[in-house]
Amino acid sequence: MRSDIYSFGVILWEISSGRLPFQSFESRYSIFIHVFNGNREIPVEGTPSQYERLYKQCWDDDPGKRPNIVSVLEDLNKLIKKIDILEPTTRDNNEIISKKLETKDTTHPSVIALILSPDEVRKILRDLGFEENEVALWNKSIEVPIGVSSILFVARAAILHGLHFQRISLYPEIETEYTFEPCKIPEFISNEIQSIDPGKIVNGDPHITFPRNVLVCKDQFPDSGGPNVLNEIKIKFPNKNFLYRGVSMRLIAATIAGGFGLGTTTINNEFGPGLYTTPDIDYALRYADGALFIFDWTDSGGNITTKNLSGNEWMRTVKGWICLGSGRKPGPPQHNEDVWQGPISSNNNDIRSCNDPQCSEVSQVVGKTELGINAFATRLIAIIYLYRNGINQ
Repeated sequence: MRSDIYSFGVILWEISSGRLPFQSFESRYSIFIHVFNGNREIPVEGTPSQYERLYKQCWDDDPGKRPNIVSVLEDLNKLIKKIDILEPTTRDNNEIISKKLETKDTTHPSVIALILSPDEVRKILRDLGFEENEVALWNKSIEVPIGVSSILFVARAAILHGLHFQRISLYPEIETEYTFEPCKIPEFISNEIQSIDPGKIVNGDPHITFPRNVLVCKDQFPDSGGPNVLNEIKIKFPNKNFLYRGVSMRLIAATIAGGFGLGTTTINNEFGPGLYTTPDIDYALRYADGALFIFDWTDSGGNITTKNLSGNEWMRTVKGWICLGSGRKPGPPQHNEDVWQGPISSNNNDIRSCNDPQCSEVSQVVGKTELGINAFATRLIAIIYLYRNGINQ
């Protein structure tokens, strides 16, 4: 699952930092809002760039852009051979030296491995936050090549074995604590369009940036062309220009309570940190995990500044953000406008390897500053909850 990939990225960060994520936060809710707004832990100084890039890819804001487990393990195998991920210096060197060393292959006695007993493996797995009932069943020793982080190697082995994380509820994309029910549409939402105070969604006050009323309804997830109810909204507002944002249903309550956040940069967002929308309903639906936000962008955001990106300037911006931190390509040019708009690339995966981006016919409109993001919030006109074949109604 892509959510497990997210958590594995956090585990990789924990291994390199030697501490749990977001220890300075006082509550789970504050972590929820902080991460939902796009924030992540800061890489520890001295972390190998390839390792840092790997875990950043794992916790990308967009689950569809995260690598799958096969890709992660392939990259991890390469890294284990190439670099030394230092373990947190909390263990006494004498403890390591006193470990039982055995040859992995009697025909090649120079190949030395550190043998971790099942008890030692279980301790590492518990410290990393794997499911306790699965950890308790672990009964195998693990041979860790000398010079390789035992924590990283054990985590890799556990993932290959199919173990899951018990701390996964810290991470918002699969969080259910602050929504009505896991993957459930609120009972008052019907197939009929209704205008409500958005605070009704959170049983309290909405964030100050949202309008006093929004349209809400539910509809079956369409194959293409947008949900049926969208036509009703277009008929109701024939002269409006809409922008769309596909979102996770689980995050709607947190969004209404906490507002749209700027967040921090992720590996694959083509314009860096920001609130991403598109006028292309089919493209937005690709990222809709149960819900769709609709914005009235008829006045282009009102009294804000807009940057139209095209040509070489667009290419340098997209490539600069996606290749940021690779150490091989120039960083992105700086633009100060509140909203950026331009094409979505047609070859995002290739750009990750630092190839030149190619324009698609689909455009994106991205809030980049507080003013820009608030312009989207005040222009939220509708929330459509989507279900498939009667599921989650």
